[in-house]
Amino acid sequence: MNNLDLRAAARSLPVPPGNVDAVVERGATLARRRQRGIAGGTAVLLILSAVSYVALTRDSNRPTRVTVGDDGAAASLQRGDAGIRWERTPIRSGLSFTTSRSGDALYAVSTAPGTTGQSPNDMRPVVWHSDDGAEWSKVTELGDLYLSDLADRGARVYGVGTGPATAVVGGKKPVSDLVVGWSDSAGRDWSRDALPLDLRAMATKTRRIDVGHVEVAATDRAVIAVASLIADLDVPAVLPAGQTAPDGWVITNDGVDVLGNGPECPPGTSSTPPGEKSAGAKPRPSNGGDVGPGPRYPSQCYKPDGTYQTVRPQDSRGVKASYTWSQLSVNDDLRRAVLGEPFVFAADGGTTKFQRVDVPALAGKSGDALLNTSGDGVLLVSRERVDGWSKTEPKAALLKSVDGRTWSPATTPPGFSYAMGLGRLGGRTAIVGSTGSGAMLWLANPDGTWSASALGDAVDPVARKGRRVEVVAADVGPLGAVAVVSMVDDMIANQGGVTVVQNGYTLHILNDRLAATVTDSNGKEIARTDSITEQTGDDAPIRMVNGDGSVGVFNPGTGPAVVTFPGRAMQDAMGKNRTESAYSPAFRIVATRDGAVWSDEDVQALAKQRVASINSVLVKGERAVVAAMLPNPQGSKAPTKQVALVGTPK
Repeated sequence: MNNLDLRAAARSLPVPPGNVDAVVERGATLARRRQRGIAGGTAVLLILSAVSYVALTRDSNRPTRVTVGDDGAAASLQRGDAGIRWERTPIRSGLSFTTSRSGDALYAVSTAPGTTGQSPNDMRPVVWHSDDGAEWSKVTELGDLYLSDLADRGARVYGVGTGPATAVVGGKKPVSDLVVGWSDSAGRDWSRDALPLDLRAMATKTRRIDVGHVEVAATDRAVIAVASLIADLDVPAVLPAGQTAPDGWVITNDGVDVLGNGPECPPGTSSTPPGEKSAGAKPRPSNGGDVGPGPRYPSQCYKPDGTYQTVRPQDSRGVKASYTWSQLSVNDDLRRAVLGEPFVFAADGGTTKFQRVDVPALAGKSGDALLNTSGDGVLLVSRERVDGWSKTEPKAALLKSVDGRTWSPATTPPGFSYAMGLGRLGGRTAIVGSTGSGAMLWLANPDGTWSASALGDAVDPVARKGRRVEVVAADVGPLGAVAVVSMVDDMIANQGGVTVVQNGYTLHILNDRLAATVTDSNGKEIARTDSITEQTGDDAPIRMVNGDGSVGVFNPGTGPAVVTFPGRAMQDAMGKNRTESAYSPAFRIVATRDGAVWSDEDVQALAKQRVASINSVLVKGERAVVAAMLPNPQGSKAPTKQVALVGTPK
């Protein structure tokens, strides 16, 4: 469920289609969201279906967002001259998504120039080289080696991705191996080897299995690769003999719940909002021969008055049987693949003999891991897997290794859940991400604590007035910390907030992040939060309850709510007096070399033309490259153009 479960209320706000999450995105825990980059409010995958595919040499730029609890308050920062000069350089070689470098040069893997994905040849992978991040030259074609991430050390460039698809038994779809490639000739000639993970064996028990997110990092001591898979378990095929699942199933942390034939929504509710026509649902055959809907997910069940609650399929349809992984004969590798747990591989520095590494701290983690070199070692971030309807805020682990085989946990910021940028700044571990209260940079202190800086404070106060500041892309390296933030009109704040009164208590929602205060009948503030969520506990005094958009206010400790603001009243208040607001973000670069003094630059002013979105931010050595995507005329099939903004020390 999403934070506050106010999607119904958000629908009453004039948010353009597809941007409802912009209002209530803080707790979007409904499914694993593979956010690789955010550009103009839209998730941009670095593997693009039938358009372009790219891998970049860098320490890291995979966005895995960060949230921090109320006790992670940000310190004030100083706006000024950070000592970075920015220059605009048009990219004339026709690449769609490329901005990264290896050592003093840049390597990238993308599609052939000037193609639009209209034929198989358009997707052939090509290695590119650049001296400045702006002009690229073709090095070689990779054939059937599809690399999704690159790293270099010395004269060797490493890449991780997939090889050619090969057939598997049982009539399943062909599967591609997870492979590592390497080049000792500046990217011209490549060797490869399969990483020790048997995807073919897993494919016999899945309806689909693919390599998802991969990362690679190299130091003098070790080369480390991290990969997560996308695996759809073929439940009918693994059920005990004689058992079927004609009404669907739910994957849980412990195994599988086979559903009963109950209705999608409880009596008196409907999956269709009042006044809308139901599209109906057609059963589909599974690979096991049974007819059923396959995996099921939570449903929004509407009451006649338009309010709704989110219902787990187990609660509405019933559970016919539950099976553990062992009862389903699902081994540990397949279990990890289905749940999205990262797999780690390591080789000695400068070598290519990779071994599987067991990292106990990654048990229960899921999704895109973030990997980055840090001093003489490597840092890794991965977040906790929770069910899509869980009321628990996912936690994350920050791990460090020198040799890639032994990993030790590092302290994390309070409430740490996601990361977007990771590296070293002034000899200290630095993390860039977003919180319920805005974009943030955290710096590790010698005593194990963290110092936090709100990146929104680096933006010109006039430019950010009445706007919500979000991190779009970020990276940390020797030059410093560089982030691009977007600013979108805060529809709630610009209307003076939203107020709901119940039994003498007043709830005042301050902004689109759902920051809120509650006062009693005497006007005394009794509770405050940076973001209303479903999270329970003493650190969530104002939180969603009842599953219908209602908001409860709690004293520290357990016990009943002091007051509950009904979901209907919440939705009425959220939908009242809203005005049209175009979702058209403005982009700013905020950067620091020391974590103290921050500069603020307008991306459009630097680009000298309108910018549609931001592709990436990369920092390595004494240079930063921001790749800004330019708008294409509507209906145009021409390759998307971009401009590079290159930052160097003054």
